[in-house]
Amino acid sequence: MVTYVVLQEEDMPWVSYVWLCWERPKSFMTKPASALPKAQALLLYLRSEALLSTWDEHREQAIGHLLEAAGLAADLGLPAEQWQIQATLGSVYEAEGECVQAHTAWAKAATIIGGLAQGIGDEELRARFLAGPQIQPVLQHAQSEASPLAQDHAEHSGP
Repeated sequence: MVTYVVLQEEDMPWVSYVWLCWERPKSFMTKPASALPKAQALLLYLRSEALLSTWDEHREQAIGHLLEAAGLAADLGLPAEQWQIQATLGSVYEAEGECVQAHTAWAKAATIIGGLAQGIGDEELRARFLAGPQIQPVLQHAQSEASPLAQDHAEHSGP
């Protein structure tokens, strides 16, 4: 389930951010940005900066922000954030033509999603999670990325 948290800057009330969390029941709440723990606020900031850098076609900056965010999400133990960051990294690397890094990011995202799925005890819930509209494209992308690389590796390893 998804929690939508709208954060508003206290000194700039017209600026707000939407933060999605997968671990909590669906609700809608508004909090000042200062109410978040600093590390989570930093994670939100890094993801926002990456998004803006991508929009401005500054992909190298976006990659730097995303890599920092990925490390922070890992340190904080936030797998729901980690897989989304890795999927975004995969997309940005693809746009840069960096196929190996893109494959690695998509594979990490799929692995994290797999770990989350293993933690869901109810088989029906697990299946619905894995079939979810945000999860399926990542898994399909990771699978399609793996196939050409496996074929390429087989071609280069010879008979």
